[in-house]
Amino acid sequence: MVRTGDTVALTVHLDPPDAAQNARWFQAIAWQGGGLRVVGLHATAPGTYVSDGPLPVGGKWKSMLRLHTGAVMMSAPVFLPADPEIGAPEIPASSRTIAFAEEQQYLMREVKPGPNTVMVIAYVVVGVVVIAWAIAFVLACTRIPKQPPLRTRGTRSAAPATEPPTTPTGRRAPELVTR
Repeated sequence: MVRTGDTVALTVHLDPPDAAQNARWFQAIAWQGGGLRVVGLHATAPGTYVSDGPLPVGGKWKSMLRLHTGAVMMSAPVFLPADPEIGAPEIPASSRTIAFAEEQQYLMREVKPGPNTVMVIAYVVVGVVVIAWAIAFVLACTRIPKQPPLRTRGTRSAAPATEPPTTPTGRRAPELVTR
């Protein structure tokens, strides 16, 4: 890692060297310091990657490496500022060896362990809304065919089919044909 002011040029060595092989992405990202910066990494040797540009560090910037392989999304911090409100210390931008961890560990470091009451309530409310919507949809679909079509003033309906007239004995009445 080469630091120049509030930016760093990264050189990353992975162990095992093929850890990023066939990755969906392997990149450096920085946010919350005045925007979003995504910096690609390219291989210079097996297991060695160099950033395509400078990555901001310092101030309010949060910077990390991200590796997405298959269903696993991992990250390693480059720089995270101290956050006294949650009691999180600064992770300085310095050369070090650090293991990749689940991305949520760093992205959601302000989350404190404890009961998930709010989350459970939110999921229950969303579930109830989805079930109510599905019931309303099913009821609407079952009632549509039972209702006669709507007619508005000025529209014509098809003439009803009529049976030929019959006599009181049930025979077909003769028709008058004129030519």
